[in-house]
Amino acid sequence: MLVWLRYGNESFIYLLCASLEVEVACVIPGQTPGQASVQPEGFVEIGYRTWGSWGQYENQICILRNGKVVNAGEIAKRTWRGRTTKDVDGVRVIVEDSSSSKNRRVTVRIPSSEVAALIYESATSRGWDGYKVRMGNGRVEWEEKIETWVNGRYEYAKKITNFYYIENDKKILIGRREYEPTRKLIGLPRVTVEVKDGKIFVRGDTYHVKDALKLQGGRWNPDLKAWVFDRMPNLDGIAEVSMG
Repeated sequence: MLVWLRYGNESFIYLLCASLEVEVACVIPGQTPGQASVQPEGFVEIGYRTWGSWGQYENQICILRNGKVVNAGEIAKRTWRGRTTKDVDGVRVIVEDSSSSKNRRVTVRIPSSEVAALIYESATSRGWDGYKVRMGNGRVEWEEKIETWVNGRYEYAKKITNFYYIENDKKILIGRREYEPTRKLIGLPRVTVEVKDGKIFVRGDTYHVKDALKLQGGRWNPDLKAWVFDRMPNLDGIAEVSMG
């Protein structure tokens, strides 16, 4: 009789031979804490877990034979504690959530007959390690694009990277990473110049010209939220000026 056991991060199969009264144990080659395992019940097990304070995590992604994706990390976002059965694009999976208040730990069991490929990703204190194919004959590729939009006087640009699993000319999206957008001022900044009590005050969108204002003798006054000058600064070609 074969008995499947797990101890810590290792997986074992015990062969119990009653007539010989011996036990033979073997470690499944290549098994690591982050890898999926084929269960004797005919299931493939994938999981998602987090730990530490640096955003460390391990995640497994399963490509189904129908081309759909089961992402343990995405399932973990919608699951909390206990054991449930879910329908993922027509495939019934078993979800076990054993998370604590500090760490997430979710296991997803998928019928092995439905599995085409397995992909592993992780992040440690050193950073994100990317995607690695653990089962399947395909490869992971990525495409980068820049999305831009205008809001008020600023143009924003955000880099997006899409990751795909490619096998037999089939291209399946498995992940997407978005980066903090950058912004650029459109045209010259608008400032208002006010003369009062022998001082000149410059207010408005001064952040982008602060170095030029400082070079002309300006002093930033946080209480007045203005740059203060003893004489009129030259703002030609630096800002659009209106008198207050």
